[in-house]
Amino acid sequence: MAPSIQDATTRRLTALHAGARAEHGRKRSRPLVVLALAAALSSCASFDQERHLAPLFTQLSLAEGGVETEALGGLWKSRRHVPGGVASSWALRPFFSRSVKWDGETSSQFLPPLGSAHASHNEWIWQFLPIVRYQRSVDELGREEWSLLALPGVYWSKKTDGRVLRAAFPIAGVLERSMSYDRVAFLLFPLFAQTQRHGRTTWHFLAPFFSFTTGEGGGGWKLWPLAGRSWVDGTYDRRFVLWPVFHYQRNDLTLGEHGSETKWMVFPFIGHSRRGTFRAWTVLWPFFGYSEDPRSGFWSWDGPWPFVLRQHPGTSSAGKRRRLWPLFSEFEGDGLKQSSHLWPLFTTRQEEYGERRKAAETLIPIWQHSRTIGADGSESSFTKLWPLFQGDDDGERRRLSFPALSPLWRSPNLDEHYAWLYEAFVRETGTDFRRERSWLGLWRREQDRDEDRASLAGLWSRRIFSRRGEEVTETSLLFGLLRWSSSAAEGIKWMPPALPGPGWPLERAPDSRPRNLPATGSEDEAKAPAETSTP
Repeated sequence: MAPSIQDATTRRLTALHAGARAEHGRKRSRPLVVLALAAALSSCASFDQERHLAPLFTQLSLAEGGVETEALGGLWKSRRHVPGGVASSWALRPFFSRSVKWDGETSSQFLPPLGSAHASHNEWIWQFLPIVRYQRSVDELGREEWSLLALPGVYWSKKTDGRVLRAAFPIAGVLERSMSYDRVAFLLFPLFAQTQRHGRTTWHFLAPFFSFTTGEGGGGWKLWPLAGRSWVDGTYDRRFVLWPVFHYQRNDLTLGEHGSETKWMVFPFIGHSRRGTFRAWTVLWPFFGYSEDPRSGFWSWDGPWPFVLRQHPGTSSAGKRRRLWPLFSEFEGDGLKQSSHLWPLFTTRQEEYGERRKAAETLIPIWQHSRTIGADGSESSFTKLWPLFQGDDDGERRRLSFPALSPLWRSPNLDEHYAWLYEAFVRETGTDFRRERSWLGLWRREQDRDEDRASLAGLWSRRIFSRRGEEVTETSLLFGLLRWSSSAAEGIKWMPPALPGPGWPLERAPDSRPRNLPATGSEDEAKAPAETSTP
């Protein structure tokens, strides 16, 4: 009995002693943990430093100034003019985007190109095509006017004089300045409608069967399809019988005997029109037609339509045309020269208006190219080899991207919202900057006259800038864990970690390299930033 009691006591004392040593060890290790945690926190990149963790999160200093933030490979994107400032633009692509100009004008888009909103100091427009459109404006006297147009035919507006107009098509409503009419009113359309235009009023009953018009200097009536007539004194007189068979019209009467037009048709067998010395005939419309003007030497043959067309302008401004559809088609006149082959596959176009010239060629959907020369000699161009690459040059900024999966013509708005999903590489260059981005933002480069920054997410980053006239290169590896700087004057110096790196400041260092100044230049001038770009 005694040995067993002694053994139990020994084991109990041993356990208490081991617990005491463990507790003492924990107390001694607590300062070490605190020091390690403090060291880790001190090595973290702060909010005013670059972090490149694409495709999860990226915050970079932009060439030419500003800060860009991306998340989830470009799904979220925002830009700020200065670090910590209010976002000048942000987007949840491709669903929504918003931008703000310096004057406070804002533009938003949602599910582009369907939805958009625009707001300025005196106008606001919101629309989602083709479903709804709302517009509100305030004139210089502070009077408000707004209108709402929505499917399936709802119209509601308020004018500056306080009048309210409403319409619910086809039940009832009133519209103003719509569809070329000054005013439109209807009730259970097509049972009844009233339209006003240029002081004349037309009543419609069971449109288009019955109508009559009265008003200033004109009138008309219609018993469709039996007969009808409409006229405006001194302007036109138009009649029909057994529509669409018999038509007779006199148009542009204000131009006198040699400028007015007279035309008639027995549809579809034969038709004729005359204006001065010009004559035109059509047989079995629209298949055969011929026109001529002996005074100018103009003549044109069209038939069988749409396959054959030959037009000789003479001294007129009508232009020269040739067509053997779909093999080829040509037009030349009024500053435009256009041709197509195997329509609509290949088309070339040359335009010259004043001192502005433009040349374009298209091979649908593979090749698109255009080049424009402005009146001041400036040039811009656009090139797309679908689906491989696309290049855009406006004379000041150039953009190259590949692949270019959209077969559409130049559409920067759609590219901004959708192209990030498939573009493997994008490069933008200008006079003083260069910008590069790979798919999901894994590779980024931002170079301007002050700095050159390049980064491969998490693995490597490099920063080149000038300090007191000396070129300095800073390098970051492994999410900012290893960082050092090197220069000819100071050699290699280790930098503290900046997890998750690279940890470069968002404010770019001004280029301090000296410029070539006159001997009389002041000391302040000698300290001014250089105008040459960094390497």
